[in-house]
Amino acid sequence: MRNLFFVILFIAVFLNSYGQKTVNIETTPGDAKILMDNSSTGLSEIGIGTVQLKLGKDPVTVVVEKEGYEPVKKTFIRTGGGDVTEKMILRNRIVKVTSNIYDAEIFQDGILIGKGAREYEILIKENSNVTLSAKSPGFLTKTVVYYNMPGRPEPPVSDALLLQDRVVNITAHPAGTSISADGVLVGEDARPVTIPHGSCVTVTISKEGYANIEKSYCNKENMTAPPVNEVFVLKDRVVQINTSPENAQIKVDGKVVSNNGFKLLVLEDQCVEVEVSKESFDTQRKNYCNTTNMGNLPITDHINLVEDEAWTSSIQSDQANVNFSISVNPAMDEETAWKTLSQIILDKFDILEITDRATGYMRTAWHIKPFSNGTIVRTRVIVKQGNIEPLKYVVKVVSEISIVKNVSVREDENFREWDRLLKTYKDLISEMQARLQ
Repeated sequence: MRNLFFVILFIAVFLNSYGQKTVNIETTPGDAKILMDNSSTGLSEIGIGTVQLKLGKDPVTVVVEKEGYEPVKKTFIRTGGGDVTEKMILRNRIVKVTSNIYDAEIFQDGILIGKGAREYEILIKENSNVTLSAKSPGFLTKTVVYYNMPGRPEPPVSDALLLQDRVVNITAHPAGTSISADGVLVGEDARPVTIPHGSCVTVTISKEGYANIEKSYCNKENMTAPPVNEVFVLKDRVVQINTSPENAQIKVDGKVVSNNGFKLLVLEDQCVEVEVSKESFDTQRKNYCNTTNMGNLPITDHINLVEDEAWTSSIQSDQANVNFSISVNPAMDEETAWKTLSQIILDKFDILEITDRATGYMRTAWHIKPFSNGTIVRTRVIVKQGNIEPLKYVVKVVSEISIVKNVSVREDENFREWDRLLKTYKDLISEMQARLQ
């Protein structure tokens, strides 16, 4: 019996020794934590990187984890004996993502996964990538791609999808209107414009034939945030005025603005009068109206000045509208002198309005010269006796031109003195001087 007991004890010890098993756990990465999952006490750390685990009769659950990785869990059951090595590799990555905008929409590979109010754990499986985007009205969308594959940057443990650059959705009218940001063309009609964090951007709305609109948007602390949407309507018009000849004077509403072309601004619901003039050419006046009932304004308007007939029919003269003293030859008596003056004047003028030899005063009626463009030039001569001994006469050739087309010669207010003489009268004073001396 005693021998039988020792035999049984030997067999039990042998069997118990044979049934023990040791598992050597190795992790990748090498600094991952190894934890034992106990159903009663929960997870407890048993090592980092490597651990030797002896298995008993009960199963053992081990969790390997590291921040930035998806944990790996495995349950070991004693089967047989001896030592075995178990490599537990963390293959999938996790990025904890948040956003600074509470109501931002978070998209994973184009699928909405929630709002920016909470933290998201984004799983990137081995040899794959994930595209994540945060979107919110008025902000530039933030998009990142996380890779979990060789040859690509490792994903971060955590990331914040910060929406900081602002976006203004610009809509411009009429069709074909250009949208520029800080002088760089963005596009036409409707385009988003980005305002980087900490800066300002000037947006220009432009179209040929219209006055530009400019507006600055700032994305800075303590400044009003840019709007999400902005609509611009170009209403004020611009007409490029060109002239022939090129150096003609341009007046806008009576004020000289240029002598070589001009960009004319015509405000909405307004009219502007433009006058173009140049010596020796006929002055032209034109109204430009930016009103709904006046039709469209041209983008460019070319005003051709017609050569002025009055100018070509006259000469510049220092004798116009000036009193000239003419001395009479002492050998010529007063009667002869007066007769000579009368003959010279009547040779040029048909009617003497006043003639009085006794007082030495003579005045012709106006001689009227109309031109095809509506300009009227009127000329008359006035003679006064300047002195008796020695005898002198004061002669004035009055030359006036109309400031309004096709006026009556009797409307004195529509005439002004003209420093030119019609060629018919250019030698009148010279002839008097020659024949009275």
